[in-house]
Amino acid sequence: MPTKLRVVFAGTPDFSLPSLDVLAAEHHLLWVYTQPDAPKGRGQNLLSSPVKSWAHARGILCKQPLKLGQNEAEELRKNRVDVLVVAAYGHIVPVSVLAASKYGALNVHASLLPRWRGASPIQHALLHGDLETGVGIMQMQKGLDDGPVLLASRYSIEGDDTALTLTKHLAVLGADALRKVLKDLQVYRSGASPQDPSLVTYAPKIAKKDAQINWSKSVDAVLRHVRAYNPWPTAFTFIGDTRIKIIQAVADTQGLAERGFSAHAMPSPGTLLAIDDGRWVIACGDGAVCLHTIQFPGKN
Repeated sequence: MPTKLRVVFAGTPDFSLPSLDVLAAEHHLLWVYTQPDAPKGRGQNLLSSPVKSWAHARGILCKQPLKLGQNEAEELRKNRVDVLVVAAYGHIVPVSVLAASKYGALNVHASLLPRWRGASPIQHALLHGDLETGVGIMQMQKGLDDGPVLLASRYSIEGDDTALTLTKHLAVLGADALRKVLKDLQVYRSGASPQDPSLVTYAPKIAKKDAQINWSKSVDAVLRHVRAYNPWPTAFTFIGDTRIKIIQAVADTQGLAERGFSAHAMPSPGTLLAIDDGRWVIACGDGAVCLHTIQFPGKN
């Protein structure tokens, strides 16, 4: 197998960029696929994906089909592509495309498969209080993230990790794992480990409504919620009809007993208990949290 592979890449967000850097530096990156430009913000202006911006800055061909299909499969075959690398592309890759390259398609997936198959593994690892996560380089098959794993790299989740910081850590970890796999692809492919179906969990795509805080949950669960939805779609709550984003929160160190509450007279979840040094203290199911950073509509 040649040292430099003929590679095509499919990805969309910032998570993809460290893997792209590896491919551009160490292999023949022929072109990239990314999602079509999408309207963003209040002005709904069309914005390019980070992958498209990366490609244009380096003069690398960028293609944005509405979906991958037979035309793309034929492109891969005609150009004798060795491997298709996918990292957070955001679209389903059909079997015809998966099979069109010499060594098929590899996915840089941000979890320790088979845990958290699906679109939002990083958020779900935080929401469920996982102590460890990682990245897997997986041989893609027809099913959802169900292919054999060529290499897995582990990462211990820190207590202050958010979806933003965890994404950055795993993007770098995934790029390093991808580099190792592509240097000796045949060996890693022959030693790939099938996933244990009894350990499968799923991480479905998140929606803005999922970020609303349920104050009846425990302090720990509320804090995990805030971290998991930072930076998007951002945890939120309502005061009347006003939607307030909660960007950073910590456990209330004073405790309910010190605030005059007893086990027989607990405050209702969501109650504003105090304002300490300008920060709101809100009751939860088993204690209280202190809101460090919040954002009102249309404000910084």
